[in-house]
Amino acid sequence: CALPILRDIIAAGAQIPWVGQISANLLRDEELVELIAASGGRWIFIGMESMDPANLSSVNKGFSKPGEYGAVLERLARRNVYAITSFIFGLDHDAPGVAERTLSQIRNWPPVLPVFGQLTPFPATPLYVRLAKEGRLTRPRHWLDFEPFQMAHAPLRITAEQVQEEIRRAWTESYSAEA
Repeated sequence: CALPILRDIIAAGAQIPWVGQISANLLRDEELVELIAASGGRWIFIGMESMDPANLSSVNKGFSKPGEYGAVLERLARRNVYAITSFIFGLDHDAPGVAERTLSQIRNWPPVLPVFGQLTPFPATPLYVRLAKEGRLTRPRHWLDFEPFQMAHAPLRITAEQVQEEIRRAWTESYSAEA
């Protein structure tokens, strides 16, 4: 657990700015967030993955609660700790419009740096094995023939091309002059 380490850093009077990665569910803990800020934590990367609880369950992240993301980000922002929020498109329950559904939530949060990517089935992972069994891998050895932004599987409710368009839209709208 990071709590004793953070307490030791604070007790030593050291406060070197640092960046970390943590699950949003751990940031429910007020004491942990306070210790992150007091010890010099300035940026936290959070793999939120999706705003859809069914998607989160499908990738074994059912412990993440999208309804709590806003409160977690507010808790960090009150302490001047900023979040890099990461989202994956192309999950089994994604459909056209996933970018707008995600962006509509982000707009209600304190300022964050959102990043967006596509689902990538890495070899020897449960996801890869499942997609192979289902016959959904379109590039089963994709890591040997790297093509940036080319999906390696067929999503269920959205095409690979639509996923790419959703990702483009999310990046464009998140980093537009208006945003």
